Amino acid sequence: MDPLKLQFLRVKNYKNISALQLNADGRDLILSGPNGSGKSALFEAIKICFFGKTAAPKGDLVASGEKKAEIETVIGNRTARYSATLSITDKGQYFKVNELDPTGKHAAIPGTALEFFRGIASPIMFDAKEFFSADDAGPLNLLLSALPGLRMRLGENDSRTKAVKERRSDVLKDINRLKADVERLEVRAGLPEEELDPVNVLAELDEARGHNLKIEERKRELESMHAELRRGEHGVIEAKQRAKNTAELMIKLKDQLDQENTTIVNGQNWCSKQTNNIKLHTAEIDKVVPHPVYEFEQRLADLKKTNEAIRQNTEAKKTAEVLRLKTEEYSAGLQKMRAIDKDRSKIMEDAKIPVPGLVFGDGCLMYPDPTTMMPVRLSALSDGQRWPIVTKLYAALSPALKIMYVDDFTSIDQAGREAMFSAAKAAGLQLLIHETTMHDQDAGMGFFILNGELQETETDGQDGSVKG
Repeated sequence: MDPLKLQFLRVKNYKNISALQLNADGRDLILSGPNGSGKSALFEAIKICFFGKTAAPKGDLVASGEKKAEIETVIGNRTARYSATLSITDKGQYFKVNELDPTGKHAAIPGTALEFFRGIASPIMFDAKEFFSADDAGPLNLLLSALPGLRMRLGENDSRTKAVKERRSDVLKDINRLKADVERLEVRAGLPEEELDPVNVLAELDEARGHNLKIEERKRELESMHAELRRGEHGVIEAKQRAKNTAELMIKLKDQLDQENTTIVNGQNWCSKQTNNIKLHTAEIDKVVPHPVYEFEQRLADLKKTNEAIRQNTEAKKTAEVLRLKTEEYSAGLQKMRAIDKDRSKIMEDAKIPVPGLVFGDGCLMYPDPTTMMPVRLSALSDGQRWPIVTKLYAALSPALKIMYVDDFTSIDQAGREAMFSAAKAAGLQLLIHETTMHDQDAGMGFFILNGELQETETDGQDGSVKG
């Protein structure tokens, strides 16, 4: 199918736009005007007409005082034209698409309006400028949003991995429990397969227990008599022992008195001898000259240094061994990372990014640098280098509807604008450009939106806009 582009737009009573008709004829459009003039509302109307109520912003969409808003777009090419009409009331939204024959008559299309646009348009209509974000994750998330199959596959892969890990953990617990049970249980040979009936044994057991209870009662009575006898005999023994202890104590006290008197005499004699020995030792010490201890202290200090060096050697060897193990672990981790990257690359390869050279990096999109041809982050490329990538991606993601939306046109410098228009033309894209200007600024635009009314102005067409 030839590329479909916006041919005609009609908006009535949508937000601050009372009534507007625009013949685009598939050409690039720059809608310029100050804040609040209705530019954003006009682009909202186009998005809603392409993607239905899921693209509608929150809040009131019908102009104040009106009951219904209407948005109509006509898209087409040299051989086919389609009219999409959206009616918005307080009761909801009604969306329909008809095919227009050469005479302008309407013919219903197969399926629903949303199904029609899903078949010809990208899953999302994003601002092309978002691919110029300094945040690497921004363009990556945009592409994943436009490739829901890849995002779903990655999510399913993560879910399967989590489920397998949880299952293996549960199974391991069961295995450990069963191993402990096997070690605890003993299998004995020669036993029947089925359990024996215990009824007869239980009757005999009850009879035996009754008989044994009577024996136990007689035994307890006998034990009570023995206990009383033991208490009487114990009382006699204690009395005899106390009498014996008293007699022995009297003998022991007499012997102790004699010993203490002897100790006093011996102690006095020892003290006299010790006093004389102290005098003799004092005289000898006064005659002795002390030896210097420096040599021994130095040897001890050297020994401490040697031991410290030995400890350092031991620690160094242990550290070297730990380093060796960590290095091996790091190398093994690298191999694991390569294996993981290989699996990830396979998933990304299966995703088939529609722009040759554009690949997934670590949290970013990457593309060959034009100079080195080595993959670099998309954010590392210049605006002029990025515009051809973005336009190719935009065109590839949308099967037939070749319209690219660009916001904040004022922030793009002249070189960037030339690159954008050239890349869009090469990709066969129609540009819808949003530009905010001062009220009295003449920006050389094709259409100027002011207070919800379309103001047509002349332009030389060199910047990609059309003449009014």
